[in-house]
Order: sequence, then structure tokens, then C-alpha cells
Amino acid sequence: MVNQGWTYPESPFHTGELAVQTKLGVNTRIDRQGRRLIRNYLTQQHRQFFTQLSYVIVGSVDCEGHLWASILVGSPGFLSTPDEHTLRVSAQMLWGDPLTQTLAEGIDIAFLGIELHTRRRNRLNGVVTRIHPDGFEVRVGQSFGNCPQYIQARGGDLNLHDIAKPKPIYALTALSASEQALITKADTFFIATAYQNQSAGAASGVDVSHRGGNPGFIQISDDDVLTIPDFKGNDHFNTVGNLALNPRAGLLFIDFAGGDLLYLTGTTEIIWEGAEISHYAGAERLLRFHPTTGYRIEGSLPLRWSEPEFSPFLPFSPLSSYCCSHLSAAFDPFTLLNYSTEISTMSITQGAHHIGLTVPDLTATRDFFVETLGFKQVGEKPDYPAAFVSDGTVMLTLWQVANPTQATAFDRKNVIGLHHFALRVDSLTTLQSIYETLQNTVGVEIEFAPEPLKGLPAHHMMLYIPGGIRMELIALGA
Repeated sequence: MVNQGWTYPESPFHTGELAVQTKLGVNTRIDRQGRRLIRNYLTQQHRQFFTQLSYVIVGSVDCEGHLWASILVGSPGFLSTPDEHTLRVSAQMLWGDPLTQTLAEGIDIAFLGIELHTRRRNRLNGVVTRIHPDGFEVRVGQSFGNCPQYIQARGGDLNLHDIAKPKPIYALTALSASEQALITKADTFFIATAYQNQSAGAASGVDVSHRGGNPGFIQISDDDVLTIPDFKGNDHFNTVGNLALNPRAGLLFIDFAGGDLLYLTGTTEIIWEGAEISHYAGAERLLRFHPTTGYRIEGSLPLRWSEPEFSPFLPFSPLSSYCCSHLSAAFDPFTLLNYSTEISTMSITQGAHHIGLTVPDLTATRDFFVETLGFKQVGEKPDYPAAFVSDGTVMLTLWQVANPTQATAFDRKNVIGLHHFALRVDSLTTLQSIYETLQNTVGVEIEFAPEPLKGLPAHHMMLYIPGGIRMELIALGA
């Protein structure tokens, strides 16, 4: 099956999102991208992804219009997809979670499926269609993947014993020292926003998103106002676009060491310009959150986590100086990745920084990596033209050939230069899923299907990407 994109004539974005995209000059590109990547159903890959999760972040709105971000947990399989338009949740809610009060048939709801240890995530919003004794069902409104930016990788061990057992709840009229410490030490939180208006059509609804940074990236004023840097993202501006029309938001902070959960709801203002923004490394704008109410639940989350491996996308990676001196001013150095420094002392080099490919059709090749393989476009040089894409592990720089009709085609056997390049995937299951997708991807020629890699505990496949360059996909340990 060929995965179709957005099938409605109207935009997948509402007026708030469109206004922000236009303000920042990305509306034309994001309209094309959104129509390709946003769908009103779950792809096979995303359906499989949700079923392997042991936790999911949820956004909802209470009867007074307050936004809340929640978390649901369960053994893998507690999320299932009877069909591509339905997400079924079979889980007992955590003690005191806001969803225990907001859940009802017909409400708008949002999900962020996220695997912190792999940095994979998928956004979904829709409507609750049915509530049953052990959970509920949701009709998918919008579904799309997100890049791994700013996610701190950490593993979590699940213990579902007595998750609904009463826990100490601390209602907040002000942030105590405990809440302030949790926020200022946080490297991760989640934010729920919404724009619910009939005029938005299929773009109306709730959204919930991940935010990450170095510990201390959130500042708290004396009157408990949170100032949060907004880094460069996918340019959809789902969160900021919602806030432009509806300032209400819900925040969820997780104590990854002790299992405490801090739920806050309030209003948010967007700081678009001013000297204050420069005080936050990598920030493009600021979000100023004014909490109105909230509560902290002690020891609520039945997950215990490993120490984080910080995202290589966080501001001021060791590659920043290279980026600033070698790439155009329009290119954002903060989105480049930082590679492991655990290198052999025998070598004077430190691994591949990036791979540069000359391609006959820049748009087709860029779209292949972004749409089919889930890469993130992290920069461009319009005057060349060139586009830079990354999967969070390696960056590819794609350069348009000067004259495609006169260019020499890729030939690994007779032209000196690139023979092929190889990318790693996390499992044989993922490799098989990609293979199924690629069989119906325009411009892709498959050389051979996934097969064992001789002499190694691995499987691989070989293909030619749009433009004819040879690429290998490898699943190690498979």
C-alpha cells in the first residue's frame, strides 16, 4: 500500500499555525511538507510503534477549558490499532491523573507516542468514540512522525503493581521548594495545547508535545512564572500556533528518579523578540507560562529510569564552531549532532561528520529521506541549491547537480568515488517494515530484499534512492 498524505483540500494546519508559519517565512515549504507527512490514519509503521510502547503522553481539556498533559502506562500491547483509523487504549489510569476527570465520549484528545530510549515519537490527535470498562477508543484525526531533536535517551523499567493505589497529592496555590526543584532540574517536560473551533475543520483539536533542554533551561520567577526557550523544531508550529489563538496550556513534569508527577495548567504568552531571548542558548523565541493551578503526586509513576544520554541536538554541541564557519548564516548550527567522544586514541579522526551526495533532483531525494525514512531537514543553501538532513545519528548534505541532463549517472563499478553508503536501523522488524514501504515508493529501485549479512549477526538490504545513488540498510544483531 502506498501511504497517502493529507487527502483533504483544506490545509492540515489551522489559522494560528498558518499565521506563525507565514510570519517566519516557512509557510510554502511547510504546506507541501504537511500535505505529505500528516495523515488522517496510522501507517503500518506507526501502528506497530504504538503497540510496542509501555507509556504514552496524553493531552485533554477539562470542562472549564483548562489544558492538561497526562501519562498512561501499561505493558506493551496496552495500545492497539484494530484498524488504521482507530487507537484502542486498555489501561488503568494513574491515581489522580487529570484524565480521570476529563475523559468522556466525544472529547478531543491528543497522544504523543514516545520511546525515550530510541528517541522515536509519533503525534496523534482525534476524538474519543467509545469508553469501555478497561479503557477507551479514539478515531484518528491527524497522525505524523516527529524527529528525535532534544529528546534525552533513557531506559525505563515498568512495575504495574498497585498503580491506582492512593498516593499523596499536593494541591498547589504556589510552587513549593519541591516543585521548583523538579522544574529547574528538568531536562524534559510535556506541553498540551488546543485550538477547538469549527472554522479549523480537520485541523481543530488538542495537541501534546515534548520539550527538552539542558537541566536549568527553564527559569522560574519570584511569582512562579516559568520562562521556557523555544528551540528550532519542525516548523509546523503546532504548539505555538495553538497558543497564538488560545493561550491556555497544560504542563507535565516527571521526576525520573522518584516517580513524582507534577501537573500544571495555566496560560502562556509568546515572546517573539527582545534581548531576553539571547540569554537562552539556541532559543528562537520564549514561552512564558503563568500557572493557575496544579498538583504534584508523590511516587505516582510506576517506571524507574536510567541516567539520561543527552540529546546531541541541544545548543552548543562541539560541532557548533564548524557549522558557524563553514555553512551559510541561515543554517542553524544547533540542530547538528554531536558524535560520541569515545574514540580510539590511535586515530586522529573522530568518525564521520557528514556524508555529502550530489543528486540530480534535490527535491525528490530530500523528500525520500524526510517522508519515507523520517529524517529531519536541519538546513539548506538555497543559492546552491542544497539541503541538509539528519536522522539524529548521521547528517547527509544533498547537493543539486548543475545540469541533470548532462550529469554522469551513478556507477559504483566504473566511476571513482562513492560505492554506496549504509544506514543502520534498530531491528529486523523495522527493516522489514521499511522494505514493505519502499516497494511502493516512487523513484526507489530495490536491489535485493532483507537477507542475512554473510558472516555477521545482521540482516541488510540494498536499494537505489531517488537519483540513483546506492544505499544499504542494516539491522545488527538480527
